Amino acid sequence: MWYFAVGMTEDIVKMINLHHLRIFHSVARRMSYTRAAEDLSITQPAVTNQMRAFEEELRLKLFERKPGKVFLTEEGKILYEHAQRLFDLEVEIERVVSDLKGLRVGMVSLGALRMYSPTFLHLLINYFHRLYPNIMVKVDEAGSLDLIQSLLDFRNEVAICLKVEENSDVCFIPFCREDMVVVLPVGHRLTKQTNVTIRDLADEKIILRGKGSASRHLVDQLFEKSKIFPHILTEANNTELIKNMVEKGEGISFLSRIAVTKEIDEGKLSAVSLEGNQIALDISIAYLKNHVLSPPAAVFLNVLQELAPRDKPVGSATALIAVLLSSAPDQP
Repeated sequence: MWYFAVGMTEDIVKMINLHHLRIFHSVARRMSYTRAAEDLSITQPAVTNQMRAFEEELRLKLFERKPGKVFLTEEGKILYEHAQRLFDLEVEIERVVSDLKGLRVGMVSLGALRMYSPTFLHLLINYFHRLYPNIMVKVDEAGSLDLIQSLLDFRNEVAICLKVEENSDVCFIPFCREDMVVVLPVGHRLTKQTNVTIRDLADEKIILRGKGSASRHLVDQLFEKSKIFPHILTEANNTELIKNMVEKGEGISFLSRIAVTKEIDEGKLSAVSLEGNQIALDISIAYLKNHVLSPPAAVFLNVLQELAPRDKPVGSATALIAVLLSSAPDQP
């Protein structure tokens, strides 16, 4: 039995019986006890008895009765208007629930690494929307540690991030591997080389991500291993700022290849590989273990898993872009 509060007198909360309200609404709509009983699949005496109990419960006279006829009182008319709005809302709620289950509406909260280029995220979201056109995707860009915490705080349901540390509450699925490259201003002396060593960078002014970043940790390890102290000019977590500073010749940096592909193609930046591809970022799909995802998040996770490699080495984000581009419809 369902109830809702309609008023309060000192310590007593008065409740309306929603079952009685539903019967009242049906009688008022049909202006007949007999027809209301047919609509509700109950007997006419049951309708009569429950309406009598409802009026006693409310201490209001809702109907005027004559042989074979029913009329609403002024109080009954006012209550009917409110009941109509309530049951219209019930129909709307049922429709929304149906749409959510059928993935006709909904939203997925996606956490994504800042290092990813707009091209990759745009293609990924576009690919998803061709499959589920009415599901909104809310993108939260951050570093890997923040993204993992966002899953634990239920701010995001799915994240594309680095597995920077083990977490028993988070499931990580290998998604792709991205090489870090040395990003240089156009015309820099090192652009003439195919590969560079970490020692080649000893005298360079370097722009790095802030401490706590997974990629920064890998770069720091590389310098420590080579027993070289880098000349760090600036720390920044904004990829666009780092690229702009390098473009203006204020230093060099380490970024994922996918993050600078567009600028390299446009001739704004140059990049060279580290000898032996010494820095690689293993990117994963992450979500909470033992947690039921919302239907939109569940299908988004399925789409990512379908893109992830199966029974073969993890590929690069560039390879994923090629897959997404090949699946895109031809432009007119």
